[in-house]
Amino acid sequence: MLVKQPFEWQQPGAPLTLPDGQVHIWKKRLAEPDCDAAQLAQTLSVDERARAARLPNIHAQKSKLAARGWLRSILSLYLQEDACQLLLDYGPWGKPFIYLPGSRICFNLAHTDDMLVAAFTRNRTIGIDLERVRPMSGRDYLTRFIFSDREQEWFASLSPQEQETALINVWTQKEAFLKALGIGLTVPMNSFPVQCDPHLSMQTLVEVISTHKTQAYRTYQFIPQEDYLAAVVIEGKAQLEFAFWETTTLLYQAKPC
Repeated sequence: MLVKQPFEWQQPGAPLTLPDGQVHIWKKRLAEPDCDAAQLAQTLSVDERARAARLPNIHAQKSKLAARGWLRSILSLYLQEDACQLLLDYGPWGKPFIYLPGSRICFNLAHTDDMLVAAFTRNRTIGIDLERVRPMSGRDYLTRFIFSDREQEWFASLSPQEQETALINVWTQKEAFLKALGIGLTVPMNSFPVQCDPHLSMQTLVEVISTHKTQAYRTYQFIPQEDYLAAVVIEGKAQLEFAFWETTTLLYQAKPC
């Protein structure tokens, strides 16, 4: 079953609070003039800069630095802490988390090309994924890797144009679920099914309600920008309130670490 609700992207104010029961979704174009990777990099730890330096090209390195810098920027807004002083670490499969007693804040981020999305909540695990809708090479391999047997049958019934969107639709949901669990690809994507809405539209949040009796997570989808698709998976069955934020200015004055 699919439940749809409209939303609008808004500019964040200060101070910004994140009460329990709310989910905040952020988006940012990393290539915008204000998104100064060098300035953002000043707030990163030595480890974060080293991770970015291992990427294969300058563009990927700058995007990684900017994404991590924006993550710290947003966290500093919620926590009222210097972005540079936040202690971030990674789980066994690379999921970031924050060391700050009492904060109870949970988050995840994704970026592709120069588009960043991030999700924040409290007291529940969360995962987010983002992909650009585009023709995919190796489609036969990807469908076997991502889709369950029943999903492959459904996918084969679609037109080539519908398949492009459907592949990204299912992929982002499953990737977001695995990111919420923080277990990487230790669970094969083709081992569990999801539902797909072929008619997503801008500024509409779609909740994908599973009929599985043991389902302990809620799945949502939205279009952050034309030609992009994102999915958010959140622990628990409680009804949640969403806010959608975008900003064109740095949220703090960067200070060197």
